[in-house]
Amino acid sequence: MHYRLKPSQILLAFRNLTLEEFWYFLSGYGEVWRSDGEKAEITPVASGVSLTIPIGTAFQIRCICNEPLDLLRVYVPAWPADTVLEPAQGPWTATSHLIRHP
Repeated sequence: MHYRLKPSQILLAFRNLTLEEFWYFLSGYGEVWRSDGEKAEITPVASGVSLTIPIGTAFQIRCICNEPLDLLRVYVPAWPADTVLEPAQGPWTATSHLIRHP
C-alpha cells in the first residue's frame, strides 16, 4: 500500500502484534523510531531506503522536510483484522494517523 505523510506530520506510535512490515521510501525525508523493548533506534529515511518492522516492534514515523514523505508498506502475512497493532509510547508527539495515499 502507498502511504503519504505531509510535511512535519508525526504518526501515532504502535507496536506490531501479529505481522512484520516492509517499508520502501519513494520520496521525501523522515525518521523512523523502532524499539524492541530493550533497545531503540532512530533511522533516517529518504528515497530508496527500505527497512523492516518486525513482529513485537514498536514504531513511529515523522516527515522532516517541506515535501511529502511517500512510502510503500507490505505486510507479512497479509493485513488480517483489528488485532494487528496496539498503541505504543513513541519519542515524538503525534499529529496524525497514517493515511493511505490513493
